[in-house]
Amino acid sequence: MLADEMSSIGFEPNSVTRATIIKGLVRTGKTDLAVRLIGKWEKVSGRLDAFAYNTAIDGLCKQGRVIEAFNLFNKMVFQGIQPDIVTYNSLIHGLCCSIQWKEAVVLSYKMRDKGVQPNLLTYTSLLHGLCQLGRWREASTLLKQMVAEEIQPDVVTYNTLIRGRCNLGQ
Repeated sequence: MLADEMSSIGFEPNSVTRATIIKGLVRTGKTDLAVRLIGKWEKVSGRLDAFAYNTAIDGLCKQGRVIEAFNLFNKMVFQGIQPDIVTYNSLIHGLCCSIQWKEAVVLSYKMRDKGVQPNLLTYTSLLHGLCQLGRWREASTLLKQMVAEEIQPDVVTYNTLIRGRCNLGQ
């Protein structure tokens, strides 16, 4: 692997190179290797940046491997790296796709407690989770909360709601 070749000639990849390698591995479906590399690089250099962790966390969530994503999230926090909106949105989306809406809501509150405010993607993911469960009234309430917080729904948000209503036969 390129990272090993770089190390063998005395060139240790910097944070940008590491993040690029992680992103490439995740995009090509080699998320397990990306996670192993993160572990290796943690031992060598002590810590990575949020981008590398976020890329792997998002990849795990998109594969439905939410527990593993949370394990990596916990390692990230243990390393002293503050989760950002990208971290939380990946996890919230992963939870909602895994029909774990309550856990997603709890995480959205924890996110706020840490000073990270929800954005359009956060709300759209939560709405998607509610629509999957057929909980239209709660989705409607959440949409109103979103607008009250001056976050304007976009076409993806509305399509999520329309699909949710169609799935209910409405």
